[in-house]
Amino acid sequence: MRAWIAGGVSAALIAGVLVAAGVGAQNAEAASPAPGFTVAPQKDLVAGEDLSLELTFTSAGAAAGDQYNVSAGLVIPAGVTYVGASAGMTAPKIYAAGKEFTTAQDCAAIGLEAGSAGKCRVPAGKQYLVFENITDLPVGAKQQATVTLRPNAQTFPVGTTALDIVGSAYTSNDPSRLPQFPGSTAKGSGTTSAPGISKTNVPVKAFRVAKSEPSPEGELLRGIHDHTTTYTLRISHTAEGDLSNTQVTDFLPAGLEFLGTGGIDHTTNANGAQGAVEYPGAARLTATPAPAGGTGAAGAASSVETIKADQALADQYGLEVGKVYTKVTWNLGTLLGLGDPRDTTAGVKQNYASAPGTSGVFEIRYRAGIPLFENTLDFGATTPSATSGDQAANLDNNRGASTRHGISGDPYSAQTQRNVAAVSGSYAGKKTESSAAHSVDAVDVRLLKSVSTKPNPDPANASDWSRNASFTQGQIASYRLNIATSEYVGATQGGAPDRLVDDMADGVCPAFPAGTAITGGGSTPKLTQGGIDNPGAPMSASDWNAMLADRGVSSDCSWPSTHTPASDLKLAGATLTSLSYNPSNGHFSIELALAPADALAAPNREHNVVYTVMQSASYTEDDGQSGATSSGDRVTNNAKVTLTTDARPELDGIVSKEGAKADGREHAADDSSATLEAALSGMQKRVLPRDAAGQTTAANVASATGWVD
Repeated sequence: MRAWIAGGVSAALIAGVLVAAGVGAQNAEAASPAPGFTVAPQKDLVAGEDLSLELTFTSAGAAAGDQYNVSAGLVIPAGVTYVGASAGMTAPKIYAAGKEFTTAQDCAAIGLEAGSAGKCRVPAGKQYLVFENITDLPVGAKQQATVTLRPNAQTFPVGTTALDIVGSAYTSNDPSRLPQFPGSTAKGSGTTSAPGISKTNVPVKAFRVAKSEPSPEGELLRGIHDHTTTYTLRISHTAEGDLSNTQVTDFLPAGLEFLGTGGIDHTTNANGAQGAVEYPGAARLTATPAPAGGTGAAGAASSVETIKADQALADQYGLEVGKVYTKVTWNLGTLLGLGDPRDTTAGVKQNYASAPGTSGVFEIRYRAGIPLFENTLDFGATTPSATSGDQAANLDNNRGASTRHGISGDPYSAQTQRNVAAVSGSYAGKKTESSAAHSVDAVDVRLLKSVSTKPNPDPANASDWSRNASFTQGQIASYRLNIATSEYVGATQGGAPDRLVDDMADGVCPAFPAGTAITGGGSTPKLTQGGIDNPGAPMSASDWNAMLADRGVSSDCSWPSTHTPASDLKLAGATLTSLSYNPSNGHFSIELALAPADALAAPNREHNVVYTVMQSASYTEDDGQSGATSSGDRVTNNAKVTLTTDARPELDGIVSKEGAKADGREHAADDSSATLEAALSGMQKRVLPRDAAGQTTAANVASATGWVD
């Protein structure tokens, strides 16, 4: 059985319900261009684990037209067992080394070798998996599937380079025919595409490291006292044997302060001029809490050292040459494959081929935050030694550039803080390593947009809101804009370029009740046609409503809305400045003003704006969609905010040793989106094999038996 998205896909599929293996002479010339095809392995396969391959099939475009019955072949080494595949894929036919196929394909290109009499042959030491009738590819479509394999850990140990995979994918331009290629059941129909080919080598490692941090949308508010965050390094290691000289290293960029496991402060002269605290009235860093979830397996770091990245480090870890980093190291010594006391998940050796191995897993956690100024190599008179740990939670060397959001003159120019973690060690005398990177943007103004389809959702209840919700025609949805300021600034909405706007994609329209608060007073917002960035002349409410009616927009979105009950609708936390409609793409735009105006005027403030929309029954303009809103459709709205930020008074006159100012005024901007998505309808696709003459009968078609997945 296949599950399909309704809409543009369904018409192609309905035509292809009867699929035959086909008979007749083989046609050596491809009937259509090759589909796009990639075989992507999981990140850092650890010895003993199962290997996950993601297969991606992409339409060859308009030149190919709709393509059907996608099929694929995978040439993999012997000593690898097929485990399973994602829903929609049946078990493959598996051909051993030496099997030959009559074909016109370029054997070497698809991972096979030339055999006898022009045939293709599965090479020695290889096996060939053939998957048929996986999916369909209408023009512009992309489909994905997953295949799971189990490499023998003894045959493919840590450090092997022998795990090569060659994949080939094929389509048919006839919905009733399977593609014909080596190993397929089709006998040749002249409807088969050229092959899409993908080759990959999968290194086998002893480690895998994953790095995470919980800031929503990858945005971390500045402030090493009030907005610290927890970084987690999750290390998986093979259970097939022990590792020695195990070491975890993390490189934090200059704009990210390493605060260790919390509760420590080695500052003596912050910013090179401020004494024990970052600014007057600030707390000592001893108030830093422990990492969320605890410190993990390693505890305090073995060494903390401020360095400048050279070319070798840049090449190895993707650091920037000449930039300052805090290098944090945990020396873990011997790591037992089985039964290491630091593991939170115990490792299990592979039992090939019946059971996979399970990697041992442990975690390291630490606190970090965004300070006023970047770290430098200059600690003043004395630089603490790396092994003392005194370079952690130490603001003495925060003498560099400002980390401020918008400092470059571009309100959107939040500074990205990218850090890289690596784990290394020796396994059976060979060095092995894995690395991972994580980035956050350092912001002073953060906007998080979310959506709810609950009646009258609570703005303060996080469980009522999400970035994605289900679209239902004719129902009200609510959007929430959560805006927050950092420890170092307050924010207000002044004149240009300050603004708070939402661009609503075709498929929803704003629904505001009578009595909605209007910016500057009055009973009607500014109403225009043409879009909020290029509005036409203001129009009256009656002209606005007539224009929307002509476009087929529900009167629920007229001004004011006619929706009943009116209690379903709201605007809270802001006043309404303007509404605009763009007939060229069906988008509505709204402009809002914060209410109260000083809602974010102080540091560490948070404010919610909530407003309602109608989920439309149809699109009002093409905009890449057509007709009624339907199953699987996605409507994404994008909100933007630009505010004036003023540094807190305690920062007046504070300047880093390199001359960066902490005080003053800037503009800071952010954006965020939320999506409504209609649930998918579905259909089943099954195959009715043809008889030896390539025929089906009405009785066969009508019968419930004989059809296969």
